[in-house]
Amino acid sequence: MSTWQQWLQHPERVWVRKCFFYIHLWVGAGVGLYIVLMSITGSMIVYRNELERVPSLVSPVEWIVDLHENLLFGRNGRLVNGIGAISVILLCLTGAVIWWPGISNCGAP
Repeated sequence: MSTWQQWLQHPERVWVRKCFFYIHLWVGAGVGLYIVLMSITGSMIVYRNELERVPSLVSPVEWIVDLHENLLFGRNGRLVNGIGAISVILLCLTGAVIWWPGISNCGAP
């Protein structure tokens, strides 16, 4: 049986799935913090106009925008932010590979 056929029928037996599992595990550990940071700062940016009506909050709001867009590191932060986004995509793809139950396990009874 070829590796592809084995993957379709019984993916739990293929070594590539185990590799994807460990990639998913370790990328997920780091990406969790990134997602929380982007979610909180993004939510605050949604209310940016309302927050900036208070003069004492103008500077902190700009700091939050810089944190969200550049991670406070300018151009290098933008690169790291892109790597974070790619890591989220990698997490989704490896999760889909790990989730695949195989043809023999997803058919009708």
